[in-house]
Amino acid sequence: MGTMRLLGNLVLWAALLLAGPAGKYEGDWTSAGGSQSGALRVTLAEDDGKWKAEASFSYDGDEVPCKVTRIEMDGARMLLAYQFDLGGYSLVSTLTGQAGGDTLSGKYETVTAEGAQPVDSGTFRTTRK
Repeated sequence: MGTMRLLGNLVLWAALLLAGPAGKYEGDWTSAGGSQSGALRVTLAEDDGKWKAEASFSYDGDEVPCKVTRIEMDGARMLLAYQFDLGGYSLVSTLTGQAGGDTLSGKYETVTAEGAQPVDSGTFRTTRK
């Protein structure tokens, strides 16, 4: 019985390693000042060597849809940029992070889309669902 469990776990880990960082992730973002936080959802998919992504987050309890403008994957390292409207402003957030096991985590920076003025920065942590 113990051998079967071990083999099952090894097969599961091998499948996760082969799948790479592709998948649906859910978690949280937190502003560096700690005054703001919310839910974060990211979906990563690879098709013929090209990465695609979807992203959304919550702010003050409201869901904010995002348009992904850039995705770069280099092994476990990720850069994901998305544009969104909030409070009458067009903003761009860039997530830089690492995929490890079932987590995707790192830092984010948000700037204005027009003038690239800094707006916010902080951290994020998500788990594959």
